[in-house]
Amino acid sequence: LSIEGLLSGKELIVEGKHFENDQKIGNSVVIDKEELKPLSMKGMVEDVISAIKTMPGVTYSSNSAAELSVRGGRLDEVTTTLDGFIVRCPYYWYGRYSIFNPNIADYVKFSNGIFSAKNGMAMSGLVEVFTKKPKNNFSIYSNLASSTLETYTMIPVGLRNAGLLIGGRATYIDFIYPSLIS
Repeated sequence: LSIEGLLSGKELIVEGKHFENDQKIGNSVVIDKEELKPLSMKGMVEDVISAIKTMPGVTYSSNSAAELSVRGGRLDEVTTTLDGFIVRCPYYWYGRYSIFNPNIADYVKFSNGIFSAKNGMAMSGLVEVFTKKPKNNFSIYSNLASSTLETYTMIPVGLRNAGLLIGGRATYIDFIYPSLIS
């Protein structure tokens, strides 16, 4: 292998705008309720994890599964919390959907990379779901969607930012899915 000749010429300088992404590896991404609503309302059943699926570095086993794999980690290496409490099994219907309802979620914090060790066995990712804070008055929320019927009641308790959230959610899939499996 040899170089036959020498190539010379004028210097070429390319200048342009430099764009920086404000999200860096190891930082958390917060999805507030305005952004969470449209991202989580797609699919047959509304699910907060549907919004996390749109983040870079996140994959999942199939379109019908909600279990996440972050940056190549196993499905069980992603820890999920609800208002600071670790939720070990956040999925139902054999991993199809998560238990996190977007109608009661205020915001979601998703971390991939560097996060606090206080969250237990999180290795590749951390999903923190924070519910709505109670208002000063009694409120009722009802929703009838294409696949779900749900109602929630928020009752404030005398303490500051304390309340009781009572509710339920039913889908027609709750009745059909068990008959398909058995």
